[in-house]
Order: sequence, then C-alpha cells, then structure tokens
Amino acid sequence: GDVRGVHAPVGAMTTPSIYVADLAAYVAGRLHGEWINCEDGAEVITGALKRIIATSPVPGAEELEIHDHEGWPCDPTELGLNPEKLTGAATAVAESDLPFEAAQAFVAHVGSRYFTENPADVVKEAEEAYVGCFRSYEEFGEEQAERFGEIPAFLTHYVDWERLGRDLADGDENFSDDSTGDVFVFRRN
Repeated sequence: GDVRGVHAPVGAMTTPSIYVADLAAYVAGRLHGEWINCEDGAEVITGALKRIIATSPVPGAEELEIHDHEGWPCDPTELGLNPEKLTGAATAVAESDLPFEAAQAFVAHVGSRYFTENPADVVKEAEEAYVGCFRSYEEFGEEQAERFGEIPAFLTHYVDWERLGRDLADGDENFSDDSTGDVFVFRRN
C-alpha cells in the first residue's frame, strides 16, 4: 500500500497533532487517514473525522483510531477521538511557556492518565513547579550551591557536585531524567 503522508515530516508538526486512520481500510491492507492539528478546534476535528469515513476506500467503513501523534507530552490516545477533549488538551500544551521536553518529563512523572483527565491543570502545575533543565545532576548541584553565594575556588574541587545534585533530588525537588540524560527539575508542592 501507499504510505505517503502517514508519518509526519521531521520538524513539520510542532503543534499537538494526531494521525487518524480508517480501521476498515487498515484491516484491508490499505492506509487511509490524515494528520489533524488538534489546535484547529473541535469543529475542524469533527469535519476531518467525517471526511476520513466519507472518503474511505472500503464501503461501510465506520471506525477510526489514532495511529500516530506529534507534539504531545504523552500518548493522546487516552483522550479518544473526542474533539472537545483533543482541542482542550492541545490548547493547554500549545499555550504553555514550558519547554516541550520539560512537559514530557513532568507528564512522565505524574502519569499520562492524570494529564489526559486534567490537561490544563497538569500544564499549570508543571509551569509553576518548573525550576529548569540541567545537563546533569552535577550542573544542578553547582548552580544550587551558587544561590548561597560564591564558593571559594580552593574549595570547589572538594565538592562532589553530582552527589550534591542527587541529594537535592531526595529533598525539596523532583527530578526526571529524559532520554538525553538531561535533568528536569520541578519543585514539589
């Protein structure tokens, strides 16, 4: 079958989008569906869903499913194909000032179910708790120590910065390691 258009071009979709597939066509060995920008609103999503069914290459097609996604901090399939939920969650994600990778780390920590049930609340909570992204626990430990004033240079090589950063993880802050090794820091409420 023809696979053009199934995978989003790299970097092309920075907004929360989903690829919705026609299941009857999929079972028949044909790919039929489209990418939908979920920020476009519930009416646009509803229209796209109806169009996928109406243009199905399989007579009597009626079931759709999310087969891919882009720009979400977690898998949006738990939102289902509910246009209002998809639009609300996409808007919460898109309007956030939080770096995307930080949002992913936060959602991974709190759980995707919590996000899909309360997307605006989760995004707000993450924004309020976000301290920053650091290349390592060592970098975080050094930066936190500097908040207390300048540390004399002759003492710095006696400090185990990574251990300090990790110890801080057991204290007032919550840390998540992203697949790149970056450390995302969120204050605990």
